Amino acid sequence: MLRSRRYRNRRLGDFLKELDLTEGRATGIPTIQKKLRENGSPKATIETDESRSYFLIDIPARIDFVQDDNKIKESDIERIKMNLSKMCPRYVQDMSINELGYLAICMIRAKGVVSAQDMLDGIDRVSFKQKKRKYLDKLLEMGAIIMTIPDKPTSKNQKYILSDIGLDIIYKQV
Repeated sequence: MLRSRRYRNRRLGDFLKELDLTEGRATGIPTIQKKLRENGSPKATIETDESRSYFLIDIPARIDFVQDDNKIKESDIERIKMNLSKMCPRYVQDMSINELGYLAICMIRAKGVVSAQDMLDGIDRVSFKQKKRKYLDKLLEMGAIIMTIPDKPTSKNQKYILSDIGLDIIYKQV
């Protein structure tokens, strides 16, 4: 059991409080351990010395939490392709199975805020302009993704995120 008597880093304490990992004075570590246990993560390891001149805590993540973005699961692609054909049939009716797969990959990559280049990187063997017209414009038209700067569609800082429709297409079990 570790008991703290004085705060050394108030900013860190405020940060942990914002994340609801602490409730008050010296209650954060049991709360962190409890949340990690509920999450299925390993216990946090804590290191300090007798005089409490330093305090280190290692908060690990679950092994399956860390995912390589370049490694997209085939099952996710198949589910999204099926959802696209059922939820947006008029947009994807003239597309091949491969093209539907490319749309699915674009949507998976759009889970965060992403640029057009990052979203379309490595899919299909056509020019960027053709990929943009073929995939990005189609996703915008069906409302699956939205622009972060809608009033400046050609801005060099333009990024894209999933809309509510896009979230339904990705996560719904149809």
